[in-house]
Amino acid sequence: MLEIKNVSKSFGKKSVLNNISMELDEGIYGLLGPNGSGKTTLIRKITGLYPIKKGEITYNGTDATVCKEYYASIGYLPQNFGLFKELTVKEVLEMFAALKGIEKDAIEQDIERVLKIVNLSDETDKKCSDLSGGMVRRLGLAQAFMGNPKIIILDEPTVGLDPEERLRLKTSIAKFSKNKTVLISTHIVEDVETLCNKIIIMKSGKILMNDATQKIADMAKDKVYILPEDELVNVKTGYHLEKNFLNDGLNYSRILSNSKLDYAQPKPTVEDAYIYAIHNLESSL
Repeated sequence: MLEIKNVSKSFGKKSVLNNISMELDEGIYGLLGPNGSGKTTLIRKITGLYPIKKGEITYNGTDATVCKEYYASIGYLPQNFGLFKELTVKEVLEMFAALKGIEKDAIEQDIERVLKIVNLSDETDKKCSDLSGGMVRRLGLAQAFMGNPKIIILDEPTVGLDPEERLRLKTSIAKFSKNKTVLISTHIVEDVETLCNKIIIMKSGKILMNDATQKIADMAKDKVYILPEDELVNVKTGYHLEKNFLNDGLNYSRILSNSKLDYAQPKPTVEDAYIYAIHNLESSL
């Protein structure tokens, strides 16, 4: 088990993480939050890129800073994954295998294994300069999977990808996640809603929500309404407009409100709860 205890981080006078505590066991966790919420800083604390000066991170009960097993157990895909463009896909993975200390006689088999997971087996000899953006992200995922780590940390893994590549990437993550601890940081709710067992929502360096995916969605119960768009003027209480959409030739609005309104109430989603949390609707409506 990975446990974060009272971890804080500041840059000068600006507090970026404020007393963060949570436990990560086996399963897929979605770390949601708007840009600037502290997600990447938290990940850099977990992966050891930022030293732990305030708080503590433990792995299976041992302080992570003195536990060699901990850092050897992490596979990490940073938000900006750069490559040596003149290297081939295989050469990149051989380089990461060496950095991770994977035994030489196991490297070939491990490369074949991870390339199969991310559906890049036919691109082994292709230079990185010839890869599409989606292929580069999948190669980044492959290097994170090398060595069969117990903990996978992915920072904005689907950023800049089209819907088809996002689906490929999520499928690869699902294939590899069994008996692992996977933390996916993103601000795209759709990417984690169906993939993750648990959701953590951050804002301004604090954790607003941390629970099972369905329980997170249920936090928006009785707060979501669908009504004809032209009836919005009749809503006298405060509300947050999520979206307008067309259905059977008529324009409708989906809104969030704390007030009891006499309109249709659809089943709430994680996105509803996310918007409800980050816009502080509980106190503002």
